[in-house]
Amino acid sequence: MRIGKTEIPSGDYVMEQRLTLTNAEKDLGVTIDKDLSFEKHISEKVNSANHIVGLIRRTISCLNEEVFRQLFVALVRPILEYASPVWSPYKVKDITALENVQRRATRQVTTLQGVSYEDRLRKLKLPTLAYRRARGEMIEVYKIMQGVYDEEVCRDLFERQEDDLTRGHSKKLYVRRSRLNIRKNFFGNRVVENWNDLPE
Repeated sequence: MRIGKTEIPSGDYVMEQRLTLTNAEKDLGVTIDKDLSFEKHISEKVNSANHIVGLIRRTISCLNEEVFRQLFVALVRPILEYASPVWSPYKVKDITALENVQRRATRQVTTLQGVSYEDRLRKLKLPTLAYRRARGEMIEVYKIMQGVYDEEVCRDLFERQEDDLTRGHSKKLYVRRSRLNIRKNFFGNRVVENWNDLPE
């Protein structure tokens, strides 16, 4: 697989083995496609999560709020959140597809049928999946800034803002400008504004 828009010349070999061309490759449970949109990965995860939601619906006929919450948090949400800082969606259709899993699942609670999505979340004490992804990203940035991960690997992800006259907290990051959507939505660029907006 080659990432980018340029075509790979045919006939590439490594140790006398011809390389085959693929449009997507799975690594550590994340399907990476050639344009780094992660659409295939998101589609796979939505289908897998919907399958589990259907299994819950067929297995338990009368779901109350507590049982639903425990099952959803234990069985469905991990599918939709695994490694999300890597593949976090930026296209509205992907964000909506992910959120629709939780939207449809919460309708199964018998006492909450006919209640708006926001009210269902409030009653179940569940945040939106978009909020959970943003929170997870802030936790990852914090870990990187605190040196939890190998500094050699994370060194080029962020630049600290050296300006002491800025408002807000003292650990602000420099906002890198980019022309391409792929780069704008790269973890090191995507999280900076949210991180800089955090209070001290």
